[in-house]
Amino acid sequence: MTKPLTLLNVLKLMAIAVTLYPNLIGAEERLSEQPLANDLEFFEGKVRPLLIARCRECHGEEKPQSNLRLDSREAILEGGESGPAAVAGKPNESLLIDVLQYRGNIQMPPKAKLPEAEIAIFTEWVRRGMPWPESSRLMASKVGSKSGSTGFTDEQKAFWAFQQIQPVTLPNVVQEDWLRSPLDRFVLAGLESRMMRPAPAADKRTFIRRLTLDLIGLPPTRDEVADFLADTTPDTVERVIACSHLLAMESDGQGIGLMLRGTRIPMVSMKTWRMGMHFDTETM
Repeated sequence: MTKPLTLLNVLKLMAIAVTLYPNLIGAEERLSEQPLANDLEFFEGKVRPLLIARCRECHGEEKPQSNLRLDSREAILEGGESGPAAVAGKPNESLLIDVLQYRGNIQMPPKAKLPEAEIAIFTEWVRRGMPWPESSRLMASKVGSKSGSTGFTDEQKAFWAFQQIQPVTLPNVVQEDWLRSPLDRFVLAGLESRMMRPAPAADKRTFIRRLTLDLIGLPPTRDEVADFLADTTPDTVERVIACSHLLAMESDGQGIGLMLRGTRIPMVSMKTWRMGMHFDTETM
């Protein structure tokens, strides 16, 4: 039989709750101060560009309207003349979301409401606790200004896709007769450096199957195979790609895009596809 709670037991429970509450609050603050990597990616990829494009002009460092700055997490939490702009983790209680949704007298941007997709990004960001990279001010200066500050870290600016194109020296290779294009030198040099050589050229039936699967993710039809086998002109492959329906299809590139996603595979020439090197190599 359950014993009824006595006054002493109630007081004990209250004492335990009072003791644990500050620790729970502290844990929540520590979690908010250390956002997860995917939250930071969400901020960098979706929120930061919107803040720069939509908010910097009126709520940047210089003369912010209503004394509200939106160039740092601390500034947003502190707010302006109307109080805190957001409550981390609580979009329904955040003024920022209210004004974007045009719910009250204050409506931002004043000229036109943002698209719902952009408002949803801000809402999700607040729901996640407003993740923000440490020691990173969003808009201390305009992108492209004399100060050169863009808000990106050195690691981000060093990403390979953002580097300027530099002249390169074509590598020397042994199997010169295999080359069809200057790009093939890089592929062949990589193989030869690993004591490998290209696989034999694929027959036409195999090639058209590989080509179609790579471009649209589906095998060729019987008619497509028959037409390709019957075509004996020297530039058959180039014309099939340039003039066929493959590149015009909505599914063009989806298969190869999925395969290459997140990798750094250099562009190769038509010769490479013809030789089937992306599938087969032979060890010397």
